[in-house]
Amino acid sequence: MMLATAILLFLFLLFGCKQGEKPLDEPDAFAEAHKIGAAKASPSRLAHLVRVIDGDTILVNDSLTPGEKPLTVRLLGVDCPESHNNQKCKKEGASGGEACAVQIPKGLVAAEETKKRLGSGQLALEEVRGPDLYGRTLAYVRVVDTSLDVGLGLVADGFCKEYGKYPHPRSTAYKAVESRKKM
Repeated sequence: MMLATAILLFLFLLFGCKQGEKPLDEPDAFAEAHKIGAAKASPSRLAHLVRVIDGDTILVNDSLTPGEKPLTVRLLGVDCPESHNNQKCKKEGASGGEACAVQIPKGLVAAEETKKRLGSGQLALEEVRGPDLYGRTLAYVRVVDTSLDVGLGLVADGFCKEYGKYPHPRSTAYKAVESRKKM
């Protein structure tokens, strides 16, 4: 945890603040989001990673459904580039967004990063809701050993973006770390 804090402090010092912002004497959004997640989250459901489907979707064995088929979880509040050629990236490319050929390499990197951050330890599913239109459970995912919110870290490091299409409890914190990354 101290290493993560030191890295974040280094990054904020490196990228600085927008003109008129107070540097680091106000709580930074990343640390604040972790406090919010830990203090206000609904009771966690413990899970273990089965596999990463893409940067924002994982398959887990859930503590509430032991022995049953794995649960597909979509990281709440996060949207990563697509890692497979599908209708979503085709539609985005046709409407002026990034085409599949641009998204897929970024999506594969995001998926690898998600896998790296999740590791093989125990996960906590927080603010669990759903299913969504595709039958996935929506949840914030926190690595129990480190207490880090995986989605927040992916947004803070530029692998994914805050998914503002649907409101979610941590959207303010996610948007704050996303805007710092764009500086």
